[in-house]
Amino acid sequence: MKSKHTNIRSRSGDSLIGLLVATLIFSFIGVSMMALVSLNTIESYKINARTDNISSAKVALDKIGRLIRMARSIGDVQGATRPTSNPFSDIPNGPSTDTFAVHGSTITVSQVSSGTACNTSAAFPSVGDPYYGPNGTLNGTIASWPWGGSPNNPYRLSGDTCVLQVPTFDANGFPNCVQNAQTLAALDTYVFKVVRDNSRPGPTRWFQLQMAVFPAPNGLSNKPSTLSPGSPVTILSGLVGPLDGNQNPAVFQYINSSTNTATTNFDPATPQGALNEQDLVLFSGVVANLQILSNSQSASQKASLTSLRSEMYLRNNASAAIMGPSPN
Repeated sequence: MKSKHTNIRSRSGDSLIGLLVATLIFSFIGVSMMALVSLNTIESYKINARTDNISSAKVALDKIGRLIRMARSIGDVQGATRPTSNPFSDIPNGPSTDTFAVHGSTITVSQVSSGTACNTSAAFPSVGDPYYGPNGTLNGTIASWPWGGSPNNPYRLSGDTCVLQVPTFDANGFPNCVQNAQTLAALDTYVFKVVRDNSRPGPTRWFQLQMAVFPAPNGLSNKPSTLSPGSPVTILSGLVGPLDGNQNPAVFQYINSSTNTATTNFDPATPQGALNEQDLVLFSGVVANLQILSNSQSASQKASLTSLRSEMYLRNNASAAIMGPSPN
């Protein structure tokens, strides 16, 4: 009787080393995929932050540009309208005792108010401002002057401060004129100021761009109803620059239509220098430079810096039409 033998087939399987190699390969692939996802997430945060920066900056530049195009002058300009027969005749320059004014001549506020003299200043309000100056009729209507300013501590044109004066119009589109023995144009004055934003943590120095309006007298203002006189509103946050050599904001520059140059400061101590304030009437536009920094909310906190620059011009630089070129 033959015995039966059972043959057991051997099953070939992976060795332990092979299993470890496969595990390592899949681990590398998984790590690579996670790194790729992480990089894509970081780039997505940066792109979103940059998009937010550009959107915020464009909104701010649109607000500034709209007022610049409507403005008739940069700085504080008040005074007589030149006679059409001889527009360069017998119009004196500057209010009295105003260190920021043209030539520092001895013109009184009453002369400016009556329309027999002109006032041009790179500071608002100037001593000769008939409404908001120290002897003006409206300085007491501002409950709290913003940014530590006052009629005796004016806001001065510089890299962090821009002053624009916008004429107002009636319902029929005709320009308003202040009556009651005064022949001055009705003007809304807008002041833009770059201020420190201490609500954001350091070591980065953060800034905000704010705006305040000082309306024309006698209810002749065209300011938006949502704005209270002298109350600042923030139109842009997240500013970090640009900064000048002294680490102060250098956001605004002023375009001289005669020399085709842009100036940041007006220095009354150097009347014959490059920063010649007596030529303020020749400044016909503003350059705005904005550097905005945004941090993503991811764990990596990657920052996105966006820089924008815009040149904006007054459609009618009426201060030049009123004042004319200053004599040398």
